[in-house]
Amino acid sequence: MRKIYNLFTLTVTILILSFSIAAKAVYPGAIEGTQDDTVGVWLFSAGTDTQAGGEPTDEIVGNAITAGILKLIGDDASEVIAFDDGPPEPYENGRDNTLALVTQGLEAIDDFGLIENRLDPEANFDAGIGGWVELGSFGEIHSDGLVANGTIGPSTGVDPEVALNGFEIFFFEDAELSGVVCQLTKKAGGTITFTIADRQVNPDTPAGADDTLIAVDLDSIPDFDEGVDAIVSIKITDDGISHTPPVFGDTTLELDAVATRVSVVFEYGSISGYKWNDLDGDRIKDAGEPGLSGWTISLSGHASGSTTTDSNGHYEFNDLEAGTYTVSETLIFGWTQTYPTAPGTHSITLAEGQDSANNNFGNKAVPPPPSVGGKGLVIEGTLAYLVPTILAASMIGAISYGLIRKRKY
Repeated sequence: MRKIYNLFTLTVTILILSFSIAAKAVYPGAIEGTQDDTVGVWLFSAGTDTQAGGEPTDEIVGNAITAGILKLIGDDASEVIAFDDGPPEPYENGRDNTLALVTQGLEAIDDFGLIENRLDPEANFDAGIGGWVELGSFGEIHSDGLVANGTIGPSTGVDPEVALNGFEIFFFEDAELSGVVCQLTKKAGGTITFTIADRQVNPDTPAGADDTLIAVDLDSIPDFDEGVDAIVSIKITDDGISHTPPVFGDTTLELDAVATRVSVVFEYGSISGYKWNDLDGDRIKDAGEPGLSGWTISLSGHASGSTTTDSNGHYEFNDLEAGTYTVSETLIFGWTQTYPTAPGTHSITLAEGQDSANNNFGNKAVPPPPSVGGKGLVIEGTLAYLVPTILAASMIGAISYGLIRKRKY
């Protein structure tokens, strides 16, 4: 009986230990991060300062991008909603210190694929000491409902979605992580702000592990209300403090990539079109028919608003949620609408993240009626006949009246 009891106790103990290990276990090759001072923010980095080491986190993130698990933020110029270059380091040359340079090539925060190309002058985004970049117009970032345990990976052999382990937002900084302040703006108002101190990768660290990955778990941040809040813009600012010697390379804000998991992004759509002068009234925009600027275009339905056409006759409504919308124009006196046909509006049903284009309006100027002066010429031409007729009628009337009076008396 005692043997059976001991065997039962041993079995239960093994099961409990197995469960505990399984609960804490990570995939072989997974990389453990360092918890930052801010709850919910983790750093995955190569060895820093005096101690070499680290793992190639770029492979994990790269696989996720290739698999369509991660959406890059800032690789579209429209997502760079504000920018400031800040003062440069004294020894810096060729820094990306204008928005024009930032938005060329891949247009904004660089595509992850260029990170390892050290010879590419656009392989990073450099905002200078105290400079900052603000990103938006990417939709809404929601939490995934999972609390991250501070691990990511491995680079192969596991679903890329699982490999990212509950993190929603990722920042890739250059090897020398200049201290940054990150501000996440919530849709309902208010911000979440955290600061990352300076870090410097040891030059003896293996190649491919010389970047610092900042990973954010929204579910762990006390100021983020899961299921209610959403992140609608991100601002990353250099702390304005240089590294203490010895330093190597650039020490200013130098972003390689900003990304978020596709599964937590609610993307906005857009509705656009143009308005043209349909000179021949055939309802088709022909070559040489110009756009009409300054006309009011209105949006109604799931959301409402209005805008005016630009110098080319183009209009656009952005940041639209999925739903049904109606687009109409405000007709100007002296013009008639030729396109679209009755009722003269466009009805559009947008899916999430859909862009609906070519919702166009054609108009033709109405010829003015003949002028009063033109009619006067016609009247003038008939006066030669009209005046004698009136005089004759008057004389006949006067004679008739005289005869009647004479006969009466």
